[in-house]
Amino acid sequence: SDRNLRKSIYSFVLSLFRAYLEKTQSRLVCNMEDFNKANAAFIREDYFGALELYNQSLKEQNDNFDAFAFRSQTQYKVNNFTGGIADAEQAIALASDNYRGHYLRGIGHFYAEKFDTAVQDLTEALTKAKEGSEKALVQ
Repeated sequence: SDRNLRKSIYSFVLSLFRAYLEKTQSRLVCNMEDFNKANAAFIREDYFGALELYNQSLKEQNDNFDAFAFRSQTQYKVNNFTGGIADAEQAIALASDNYRGHYLRGIGHFYAEKFDTAVQDLTEALTKAKEGSEKALVQ
């Protein structure tokens, strides 16, 4: 029946969400209070404040993909392309299968006018994004 189908879909989506949370919780080991404050500062367009808070969040433990990815974006906002590329590379080192690191590195290379490298990175990001969406459909 229609109700049973909806119930099955709901259970399936819930199990995917739980698996995602378990997977990401292991990566969220930086200082989350500073990380959340940094995100809020970024939204307020206080990019220098956000950088300081991302730095603080990574000081204790520096293995958070999201913190490096967000700090990379913030570096670009303050025209620090070298720092943004370095943070994108850290994000890639932590999760090479995640397209965002490759995308952010490509954006940095574009800003730095390294267009050939930017195209390579952005192509890799697109490939990773496609692979990721295909894996999500299969699982």
